[in-house]
Amino acid sequence: MAEVGNASGKPSTTSQLSSTFPFQKASHETKVQWEYRKRFLEYYNGQYPDDQLECWSKIISNAKFYGCKYNKVVMDQLNELLPAIGEDRILPRS
Repeated sequence: MAEVGNASGKPSTTSQLSSTFPFQKASHETKVQWEYRKRFLEYYNGQYPDDQLECWSKIISNAKFYGCKYNKVVMDQLNELLPAIGEDRILPRS
């Protein structure tokens, strides 16, 4: 998997992303779900393609809030990304 983090090694702030943050809350998401997903999107924004980030953020949210499971390769990849946003391997392995 590609190395994560920006040039400074720190996540970007919301103010830095405001003009280039292409993601939006889905109509079905609660505020808690959106804030969780947004934290992931903000951290990794600009480091991966937008469509890939959007997909990953939804998988993470679905796993956390709905108990969804995905194949081992996907879960392992996403579990590697979670510590950067303050999560410790919340995703179950399938």
